[in-house]
Amino acid sequence: QATVAKDETAKPSRISEFLAKNKSVPSRPALAGNPHKLMTYLDTKLNKESFQSVNQTEAAKETGIPTGSVNAALKKVVSSGYVAAGEGGYKLVAQ
Repeated sequence: QATVAKDETAKPSRISEFLAKNKSVPSRPALAGNPHKLMTYLDTKLNKESFQSVNQTEAAKETGIPTGSVNAALKKVVSSGYVAAGEGGYKLVAQ
């Protein structure tokens, strides 16, 4: 006699349940070109505790980025999640 199997609908495994609940935070995109140069500069000027102003003319001189391109590079760095913009300037974001 054949035994009738119970409803064996595929149930998610413990691992897939864990992964579904604990999705990893997507990694930050790699920076290249002017945003990378600016991030290297900001890494020496900013901290993680308080917001500080960034002088774009000084940043341009220090990094070799054209003055008109510093703002675009800064926006890219902020949108990438490496730096937070806030009241009074910018600060590094914990990695």
